[in-house]
Amino acid sequence: MKDYLTLDDVALDNKRVLLRVDFNSPMDPNGNILDEPPSRLMPGS
Repeated sequence: MKDYLTLDDVALDNKRVLLRVDFNSPMDPNGNILDEPPSRLMPGS
């Protein structure tokens, strides 16, 4: 048994979901991300 729920485990029909993500990606002075976010580097994302 897993220790956490995923979005597939919860009934979200007609619900509003707030998802907070912290990638810790470096940014330039204009606010542009300098590196690819880790989510793009992970398979299946």
